Amino acid sequence: MKEKNGRRIAFRGAILTIAAMLPFGSLSVSASGTGAFHVGAFEQPPQKPTDYNTASNWANIAAAHIDRVMFIENSLLNGSPRTYNYADNQTGIDNSFANGVDLLATDSSVYGKYSYTASDKAALENSILPYKNNAKVAGMTLRDEPVGWNIEGIANTYRWAKAFAPQLDFYVNLNPAFAGDGMRPRPGKLALSNSGAQGDGTHVTLTQSLGQTFKIPAGMTFLDGIDMYIDQNQWSSSETLTLRLWNSPSKTTLLAQSSLAGSGVSSASDAYHSYPYFRFQVPVIPGTVYYMELTH
Repeated sequence: MKEKNGRRIAFRGAILTIAAMLPFGSLSVSASGTGAFHVGAFEQPPQKPTDYNTASNWANIAAAHIDRVMFIENSLLNGSPRTYNYADNQTGIDNSFANGVDLLATDSSVYGKYSYTASDKAALENSILPYKNNAKVAGMTLRDEPVGWNIEGIANTYRWAKAFAPQLDFYVNLNPAFAGDGMRPRPGKLALSNSGAQGDGTHVTLTQSLGQTFKIPAGMTFLDGIDMYIDQNQWSSSETLTLRLWNSPSKTTLLAQSSLAGSGVSSASDAYHSYPYFRFQVPVIPGTVYYMELTH
């Protein structure tokens, strides 16, 4: 977020965070009525190097009253990542369907793909097309445990895939406690928006700030702070960023501010490993639009 020496620090988005107080005490739960629910399994029979998607194996799965199987196998085969296409999935699709089990197939051209552009969308639809045209296919698996910076691309993939093939289920295995990218789990996390196609991001300089309005949800009366997704490779320990909370874009009333210095990391592997937390601890009004401004 600076221009000194020709460098700029990339900003990738913001996460509003609320600290919540919950009452202690005993809880009782009761339920009644009728309905149905799935009994699921995490992995279908292996496909490589030997295809175990036999009729008898799928009959055993059905006999165990498992009616939905998500395929997330992405381990290595002889040191190389396993890849799967429509032909690889055919026996699993045929035999799962014959035994009344829904299979959410994995195709390497769809799994783990992050979509941002029109060309991404076109490639996604082309990859999904054979599954869309097969009435035996129940759905597809899109990603296992995405981390924070994956979310926008996966969300676009999910949205576009569902619009293209609405009869299919698309599965993302979320794990909210997974913090492999350094996004420390906090209560009340509301939203994350990255900056587009994972390019250079949006930049703050000495002469240009970044600002955005946001609306406080109903029932929220206290804003503890805001997470910013910032590229640590471009933010040195000698540089300070300040996030200010204003009453509106006109900036007539400053409600709170917080300043942080960079970590000074230089390894490319740390590019996505920081969500610095700007703490405000300020009362807010539900339904009110506020303005946050990031300066260098």
